[in-house]
Amino acid sequence: ERAISRSLAGVALVGVVVRLAMVPFAPVRVICGRSYAGFCRLVNLVANPDLIPGVGGIASQAMIHEEIETAINAQINQELTAAHTYLGMAAHFDELNLNGFSRWMSLQADEEREHADRLFRYLLDRGGKVRLGAIPAPDFETGNHVKLFELALAQEEANTKSINELYELATTLNDHATKSHLQWFIDEQVEEEASIDEILGHLKLAGQDTAALLYLNDKLGQRQPGSGDGPEGA
Repeated sequence: ERAISRSLAGVALVGVVVRLAMVPFAPVRVICGRSYAGFCRLVNLVANPDLIPGVGGIASQAMIHEEIETAINAQINQELTAAHTYLGMAAHFDELNLNGFSRWMSLQADEEREHADRLFRYLLDRGGKVRLGAIPAPDFETGNHVKLFELALAQEEANTKSINELYELATTLNDHATKSHLQWFIDEQVEEEASIDEILGHLKLAGQDTAALLYLNDKLGQRQPGSGDGPEGA
């Protein structure tokens, strides 16, 4: 008889669990003896999901400092803005039939979007909230190749500055994970600035020499995704 009564009680508790899972109501706590301790824990977890690790409540709060989250969102927007500018430059060079320069700029835009995506994914992995801002239209003067690459270099230098500031913020807040993630960007920016500076130097040497310009156009057109950015890595 005891076995039958326990079985019936167990069935009743299972029914309670099912109803709790299907019908929302205010959080409750069920207390019962040791005989049904397991069932009681299950009932309490269904009725109070905040008790489950990673579900609601404190356990699901962001793992990243609010200041870091804000700074990363700003950096994502900056990377996407840079990509937009490079894409505009690619269109400009295409209009001039300088397809090598156009290809180089298109791949540069792809890299900037990849940088933004790395930060985007990292922020989500850390439980942060992504807030995408508006991207302004590209703003540059056409007709002077040297000035375009000077603008590109200034853009990369501004990017480097903001990444360094983000790294310093992570250091101040003892966010070692963010510091580790940003180290890749710091190393990448050294290459970005060096490659554009090299192309800029070649453009200045070419001056008004059309043959030299076309040679450089050919070299830049050989750039492949993921390869070096400068003429030597094209």
